Order: sequence, then structure tokens, then C-alpha cells
Amino acid sequence: MPLQLRPALPSDTEACGVITEHAFSTNVLINHISGGTTTSVDAKQFNIHFWTQVIASSFQDANCHLDIVEDISLSPPIVVGLAKWVFVPENSPLPGLVPLEMELSKEVMQNMTDPELGVTFFGDQHARHEKYMGSKSHCYLALIATRPDYRGFGAGRMLMESGVQKVDEEGYKAYLEASPEGKPLFEKFGFRVEQVAEYLDGRYLECSMIRDTKKTE
Repeated sequence: MPLQLRPALPSDTEACGVITEHAFSTNVLINHISGGTTTSVDAKQFNIHFWTQVIASSFQDANCHLDIVEDISLSPPIVVGLAKWVFVPENSPLPGLVPLEMELSKEVMQNMTDPELGVTFFGDQHARHEKYMGSKSHCYLALIATRPDYRGFGAGRMLMESGVQKVDEEGYKAYLEASPEGKPLFEKFGFRVEQVAEYLDGRYLECSMIRDTKKTE
């Protein structure tokens, strides 16, 4: 299957939002928080709207780099995966899965099926990020997603290869939060688990992972 990686454009925003919603539809915790386990069309559309906003914010941040992978066997090509990397300068506010300027708005809170856990989860993510990275310069993998029907065809590997190459060129450490499904891929690219947090009575595990600075020739 011919896949091609390129930097994302603003015109890719909607497709990336849809892909991210599809990718997280298999995530136990996100489903629980967002209502993804329901059959509500409204819930699904809101989740797509939310992720589209997250993607759109990438183009407003000079420190953010968004890559996509396309299936170029189709005409026109379709987006099948994406990765959002944020290069965090020293002594800068820490970014999260939800961009700082978005926070958890009233609109988002009203559409959560478990807002208390949502606030706890995103707050915990930020606390762990601060614990391990603090004020240090580093790169944060804020988001990586692949269309479920394209998993296993190399899109995730392409996105990670491109991302860690940029990280190494900058001489940065890298940090991410991983689901159990994503952890093996990240370990292949040098990330190690620093902490495992349990949610939903142990039904979901979130891994805080760090990749040390690599020297490039």
C-alpha cells in the first residue's frame, strides 16, 4: 500500500479531526469520558468537532509541527494518519493534549458523560508532564492517530520516524503519554515508561514515557 508523509496544511484540518475521532473510538477511557460508547450521532459529531478544534490550533502555534500520512493509491489521496509534535522552549508553559488556549470549555464539559473523570484525567496528564519535564526544553508528542482500517500498514512508523528525526536534530528529550495500544510502537523508537497511572478501576492504563536526547552525526 503506497503511503506518503508530508507536513499538514490547514485544508487537512477536517480530515484530521475525523481520523482522530475514529482512532480514539477504541480508547476505553476517552470513550467513557466523551460518550463515545453511546450510539448518539450528536455525541459523535461533537467529538469530531472537538478534535477538529485541537487540530486547528496546531496551525496557530509556531512551536507545533503536524505531519500527516496519505494513501496515494487513491485519487485524490486520503489522510490516514497524523502526528502533532510540540517543541517546548525552556521555561515555557507546558502544552497538553488539549491546547492551553482551549482549556476545558463549558461546551466541552456539558458534552462529557463523565466530566469529573475528564477534569481529573487531563489534570493528571499535566501534573505528570510537569513532574518529568518541568521547565526543561523538550519535545512533546501531543497527539498521534491512525485510521483504524489502516493500522498495521506502517503509517504510525512513518510518523514516528519523521518525528524523532526532528527531535534528534534539535537535540531535545521527548515526552509523551501513551495508551496500552501505543506503548509498543513508542518503545521501538527509544521511549521508556516512567510511570503508569490507572483509571476506571484498572481497566485503563496511561503510560508516561520519555526518550533521552540522541546525538546525531
